[in-house]
Amino acid sequence: MAVDWEQLIESDHAMTKIRPAVDLERYAHHAEDPWRWRTAFGTDVQDIVDMALVDFGRETDGVFQNNTVEYSRNVTVAITNQFFNPLLELLSVSRARESDTLLGYTWARRGEYAPWSTEEMVSIRMAHIDQALSPRNRVKILAQMMRMWEVWAHACGIKIIASTTIRHSQDVFLDLHRAAGYSVRGSVAYKRLQNIKIDVEDTSDFRHNFIIPGGVGR
Repeated sequence: MAVDWEQLIESDHAMTKIRPAVDLERYAHHAEDPWRWRTAFGTDVQDIVDMALVDFGRETDGVFQNNTVEYSRNVTVAITNQFFNPLLELLSVSRARESDTLLGYTWARRGEYAPWSTEEMVSIRMAHIDQALSPRNRVKILAQMMRMWEVWAHACGIKIIASTTIRHSQDVFLDLHRAAGYSVRGSVAYKRLQNIKIDVEDTSDFRHNFIIPGGVGR
């Protein structure tokens, strides 16, 4: 039975109770959403870095020496890779329709392999959402990210998605993955995709992600 996430997020505690399967198609991006998704551009890099620093400061201090220049470089390289070959990396941003404020971004790449398998995986590098948003909107944006990962993985012809988290408190994030059909192993969530058709929104923003400039292949 499908679950309505929006009725299960009265509080962060309630979000940890999610167990049933969820239909990501119900959370597809619509014109009524107060935000819009699009491919990340070079002009998004600074906002992406600024948002990441908020999380990095909480989650990685004491483990990594965070370097904003290095993160800016890596994000810029990913955006460049995506421009020339949209089936190499995925980096999309969600911005408020009225203010154009960055509300979230997601970054995925292909070419990852488990040491026990020859099957290629899509690895989710980042899934950042503005924590000032309501729990309802954070869940909806994450659901749209998950759906985007599946659309992109299908376009790449890849069957497995791997998503992980470095957060100290990870129960909510991983329970949302479980609800979306992921198998959770420690702090890593895996999903094997079925041969199903996922409709892609008829917008230039989404079509751009799957147009390969100059006929460049994988």
